[in-house]
Amino acid sequence: MNTTATAIPFTILDQWRPTTLNATLLADRVFVSAEVLSVATKWESKPEGFCCGGICLPNNKGEAVVTRQGIDLAGFAELIGRPLAVDIDERVAALGVSAQDRGAALGLLEAPDFTLPDLAGEPHSMSQFRGRKLLLAAFSSW
Repeated sequence: MNTTATAIPFTILDQWRPTTLNATLLADRVFVSAEVLSVATKWESKPEGFCCGGICLPNNKGEAVVTRQGIDLAGFAELIGRPLAVDIDERVAALGVSAQDRGAALGLLEAPDFTLPDLAGEPHSMSQFRGRKLLLAAFSSW
């Protein structure tokens, strides 16, 4: 386990968009600067809290989120209500979609857009079939 702070290249996935910037690792925690957070997630650290677009969330967790090492990525994710998966060894963290957003998407009864190749290697996207009925068969050997 890493017990000293080390700045290293680290990838943050947000909305499936990867951004690789410097982060500081301390034990099993990932810390980023306010600038890195803004570039990777579009959220800005301001005196009133964390802001994105027209939304500002107060930092009611104080130094548990904003520390001397930087912004604790796990604390930030909890503050904005989004799950976070971190793999320190692979130097990657993924911010998931909030429960509220997932619930809203389920309410629409629309499959998320994704692209997969057919047996001939030709890519097909779900969005190509919007408004039409589609049978999607999935198979797994396990």
